[in-house]
Order: sequence, then C-alpha cells, then structure tokens
Amino acid sequence: MKKIILILFCHLLFCINNINAQNNLDTSALYQSKVTDLLNLSVQKDEETSTQVAGQTNFIVREAPAAITIITDEQLAQWGITDLMEIFRFVPGFEVNFDIGNAYGLSIRGNWGGEAKILYMIDGIQMNELNFGSVNIGNRFSITSIKKIEIIRGPGSALYGGLAGLAVINIITKNGQEQNKVEGRISYDNSEGRTLRQLTEFSMTKKINNNLSLQIHTALQDSKISNRIVEFQRGKANYGDSSRVYNKFFNIGIQYKNLRVKAIYDEYKIRRTLDIYAYDRYNDFTGAYIMADYTWKINPKLTITPEISWKTQEPWNIYGGNQEYYVMIIKRTQTMTRIKYDLRENIQISGGFEYYNLAVNFKSDTVLFFTGRKKLDIDNVGVFSEISFQSKYINIVAGARYDKHSFAGEAFVPRVSFTKAFKKFHYKIMYSEAFKTPIVSNLQLATSPIRPENIRYSEIELGYKINDNFNINSNIFLQRISNSIVFSYTASVIGGYSNQGNSNSWGTEMQINYTSKSFQAFLQYSFYRPEADSDVSRIDGISNANQGIAPHKITLHTHIQLHKKLFLTTNASFFSERYYYNPIEFQDDNGVRKMNAITLIDVTLWWKNVVRNIDLQFYVRDLTNEKFSHVSAYRLDLYPLPAPARTFGLRLMWKII
Repeated sequence: MKKIILILFCHLLFCINNINAQNNLDTSALYQSKVTDLLNLSVQKDEETSTQVAGQTNFIVREAPAAITIITDEQLAQWGITDLMEIFRFVPGFEVNFDIGNAYGLSIRGNWGGEAKILYMIDGIQMNELNFGSVNIGNRFSITSIKKIEIIRGPGSALYGGLAGLAVINIITKNGQEQNKVEGRISYDNSEGRTLRQLTEFSMTKKINNNLSLQIHTALQDSKISNRIVEFQRGKANYGDSSRVYNKFFNIGIQYKNLRVKAIYDEYKIRRTLDIYAYDRYNDFTGAYIMADYTWKINPKLTITPEISWKTQEPWNIYGGNQEYYVMIIKRTQTMTRIKYDLRENIQISGGFEYYNLAVNFKSDTVLFFTGRKKLDIDNVGVFSEISFQSKYINIVAGARYDKHSFAGEAFVPRVSFTKAFKKFHYKIMYSEAFKTPIVSNLQLATSPIRPENIRYSEIELGYKINDNFNINSNIFLQRISNSIVFSYTASVIGGYSNQGNSNSWGTEMQINYTSKSFQAFLQYSFYRPEADSDVSRIDGISNANQGIAPHKITLHTHIQLHKKLFLTTNASFFSERYYYNPIEFQDDNGVRKMNAITLIDVTLWWKNVVRNIDLQFYVRDLTNEKFSHVSAYRLDLYPLPAPARTFGLRLMWKII
C-alpha cells in the first residue's frame, strides 16, 4: 500500500512541477512564510465558495463550522460523472457499500450510514425513505440539474435532527433566478458487450420577470447494476438479467418574489439479484415530495422563514414475491420555522422549531404494528438554536438541538466550533454531538424498547494556500457511537433491533489541490481505524478495519487541456483490503473473507463545441478491467455485489443560454 501512495503522490508532483515550469510558479512561499503572513487578514471572501449547509450563517468553506466538501456543476462535467454514486469516490472518507436487494448506500469514516445516519436533501427537501431511513444512490436522480452539492463530512444533527448523525448531503439544483438555460444529456454505456445504461436528462431554468422564475428538471433511466456473470457456491448469477434499474425523476419549482414552491416525483425500481432463484422480484422506492417556504424580511436585521413540506412513499415495496405483507405506506407532514437575527454586524442569532408527523399503514390488512393497531402515528417536536460570532482572529459558532419523539423519547445535542481563514492559512477546531432517531422498522422490529443512538465527534482541520492555485488541507477526527441500534439474527432465528454496543473510530484525511487555466489536479487520502472498545462493526479477528470498509482510500484526479476544445480527465481510486462475512450456509470457519486491495482507473475525453452548443464525451470506466465488487458494511447474509466490468460510454451534452 505504501508503494501505491508513493506512486500516486509522485505522479501528482510530476504533473504540478511541469505546470509550474511552464507558468514560472514559485512554491518556495510554503517554506518561507512567517507567522504574520499566515495571519494576514486580506482574504478575499467574495472570491471563495460560500456555504450555509453547516450553519445558519453564510460562511466561506474554509471558515464553515464543519468539514465541508463542495462539488460544482463544472466539476461534475469535468470528472465525467454520469451517476450520483460515482461522485463519492471524490469525497474523502466516503465509500459505497450495499444493502439487501441491490440497494447501494454510503459509509463514512469507517461506519455504515445507509440506515438513517446520512441525511440526503434536494433543494432542502428530505429524500430519505422513512421505513429504514436509506437512500439508494445507484443509477438515480438527475446530474444535469445539479448546480452544486454541499457535503458535511461529519454530524449535522444539531441543525437537521436524527437522520443526520454521520453526514449531510445537500443537492442544490439550478434555478431561474440566476440564469435562463436549457440543457440536456443523452448517455449510453456498454459493458461486456451489452447495454449497461441508457440515460436521458433535460433541464430548463427560466426567469420570466424580476419576480417570477421557473425550473424543470427531468431524468429517464433504464440501466443495470452490472452485466457480469458470477459463480457462487449456491449457483451462478447473471447480473445482466437480474439487476435492472428503472428511474423516472421529475423536479419542478417555481419562485415568486420570496415564495418558493418545489415538487419532486421519483420513481425508482431495482431488481433483486441475490434472491438468485427469483429474478422477478423488485424493490420499489417510489415517492412524491412537496415543499413550500417563504423568506419574510421583517427588517434589515430580522428574517423569519416558515416552511411546510409533505411526502408520501412506499419504501422497500417488494413485489413479485411473497413479502408484500410488510409493505408500508408512509406519509410525512412537517412544519418548520427558522428565525435569524443580526444582533450586531459580527454577531448573528438564529434558531427555530420543527414538528413532523409520520402516518404509517401496512398495505396488508392482516398485519398489525407493535402497538396492536393497523395504523401507526409518530410525532416529533424539535427546537434548535445557534449563535455565531466573528472577529479578527476567530469565529465561534455554538448551537444545540432538542428533540422529543413520541416513542423514542428525548434527545439533546450541542455543538461548538472555532474557525478562521486568513490569506493563506485556516484552522477549524470542532466538537459536536449527534443522534440517530429510531425510524419505523427500528420500532416495529424491536426486541426491546429502542432509544436514540448517541454520537460524539471531535475534529481539527488545518489548511494552507500556497497561492491562488495550490492549497493543502488536512484533518484528524474522533467519532464515538454508543447505544447503537443493531439488527441481530442467527441462522435459525430471525431477530430484531435493539440498542447494543459501540462503534468508535479515529482517522485522518488529506487533500492537495492544484488549479490553473489549462490543468487541474488533486490528491486525496483517507484513513480510519476502529478503537479497541468498538464492538458493533468489527470483523472477528481483525483489529484494523470495520466490515466492508477499506481503511485506506486514495483518489488522484487530473484534468488537462490537450487542445482548444479537447480535454482529458484521468481518475485513479485505490482501496485497501476489505473484509466481509460469507453467507452463513457456506461457512466452515468464522465466515470472514478478505478482498485484496484494488485500484480503479477511469478516463474521459471531452470534446467541447463539437457542433455549436453541443459537447461530446467518450469515457472508459475500470480501464484495466479489475472487476471491482462492493461488500456490505454490516453483517448481511449475502455475497459481494459486483460492479460493472470495463465499461465504454458515450455522452452527448447540449446547452442553450
């Protein structure tokens, strides 16, 4: 693994040195800076990306009170992204794992977050299904519609509640308030000689007048998880026949002055491969979402934003099999009011309150909830507050949230951060607590009364800007999860959920970024290690890794302009060894299996304006045909889920402004 790190690092330095020689760039400032240079306060904040995902106050990323990753629409095009799942190779600490029924989810910093610990939002609309709290990210949603993605690599419960225990992913789509634009993409992928994906996307943003704007985003997708044929002990699985995905996505929004109304319809159906002997089963995650908010500017200092939202889902609707008895219809109604007051120019006070109700019904009349009734009502009340103070050498943000759940009881989480960005240097010192609210199936399948999970998080981040083109960031974190909500079972007895054990880990992340007019590159390294008292996610006999998640991850990205209209992007991702459990019926030992370290290489050739307003991209995924497989990040009686083999793709992109 050390050789891989050295090779990737030397490759990046070689590219940068070549560019430096061309541009006469002097990097000696990194070694000659004085303390007065580090604390030079002439930082140009208006030239840096800002975010509000980590707090009620608008901060530049280097001062935001959390570890933040921002990905823009320009980067998505540059990287050749065709699917949301591909993005997380470029985010430190994240890894894609899978759940039952071919459902892809995310782990972060050594812990599985697919079950109600990572909050997903599109334009502020919560997208998590509320049966198990997951979001299946494979072959889903519209990439063309995205303006930027804001990611908190760490807890967000103090702001967003019990679905944001480990991370927050906020997708912000393009809107007509900023630019009139019509865009479209058509993608075709081929793997193993057969069609893997057909994708059509359309996006329109229109400013009708100074008060009124409209946005429409759509995506239609027919794809497969994989085309590979894999031999298992229980038989052969042809993923080309048994992992089909259908997705219809519609996102419509209208804004009149300070009133915003959004509606999303997301039809997502995925075939359940590893029933193996039952290819006709599908999981259906279809849902409809509506949200409206109004920004009410009382005076120059006081702003009040009321919001109401509603959604309906039939998550994990398994049809074509005999498990329809457990299908639920879940409706969520939420009201929230946020208040922000500028006490002084450098002091802001904000807060709010939130109420939501879950109305849950089984589709089958013969199934009852744990309450003994056919209908389940869950109520939750939340109150949150925050104060931010900005000064010459330090910004302080302190906040807290209190929630009361009608079945799981109370949760209180504080957070505090100290941050500041100077001309070249920035620092962040952060402590926060978070919680996971038990969702519907946690309560329904509980073997004992369920309480919220408790999460404590400490993190330090340091960054240095050598110049406007070249910067380095690094951080170290410690996360402790107690009272974990875990599903337990044996080969002969189906169990249920209960609070048990800890999942504690520490780790570090590093990023080196270089950007110039004709060349961009970055190198990212992520590392985590479980602590000795961690007993929930550990693998039997393995001390340095949790189940399914690589302790070391390295990503190297380069993007170079070959000609006036021609660009080449290369992405290399290294994952160290991973461990998983073999299905129970085929274990002749403790069931632990190892996947060796692997490096995946993707290449994209981008021809801009091949015809007026039309771009063409040709790309190859898994260039060296490593045939990567995803594994589960918790004990699940399934084999690894194979990703596609080497894939060739063609994308046509058009834009009218």
